[in-house]
Amino acid sequence: LECAFDKDADIVCGSYEYCNVNGKLRRTIKGKDGVIDSLDSLNGVPWGKIYKSNLFSDVSFPEGYWYEDSIMRQVIFPCASSIYSINEPVYCWRVNPLGVTSSGIGKKKCIDSLWITMQLYKDRLSLGLETDQSYYDYILRMARLTYLRSRYMPENIKKAVFIVFSDFVRTEFQGFHTEKYQDLEF
Repeated sequence: LECAFDKDADIVCGSYEYCNVNGKLRRTIKGKDGVIDSLDSLNGVPWGKIYKSNLFSDVSFPEGYWYEDSIMRQVIFPCASSIYSINEPVYCWRVNPLGVTSSGIGKKKCIDSLWITMQLYKDRLSLGLETDQSYYDYILRMARLTYLRSRYMPENIKKAVFIVFSDFVRTEFQGFHTEKYQDLEF
């Protein structure tokens, strides 16, 4: 809170710790103190951060979807004027072997990764958020993550997810190209 008030920050990200299900500390992930000037350097999770409430005045987490926290990177972070990081741990993430992150791969709901990405893109457009190179690169990373989440699905479903995601990228991101993710783009 001190950093948020001192800097009039819209978002302050703290460092965090991982612990196992029994609470035993596994490791600490420390950030650097200072301004975050690239959304690519932020993790997309909502925890471990504080926010000005006005960032949520026109948006809410999509209900009924897995991976609904994608709203953070796609909508909330781009709406922030100032984002700071502090190196003190402010959150302990207990890895839950029964949670979506650990146990969701291969389940039908993993396809939500595709739908949530496409819906939040539409939401970005309605909010007037810019579609730039950084966002295009993010979408390509989401294509890879969606593949990883759905890779244990039956072959016909994996193919359908690939076709729908490819069509989405081809139609909505015409004219964009990447140096960072050329193989993925191809």
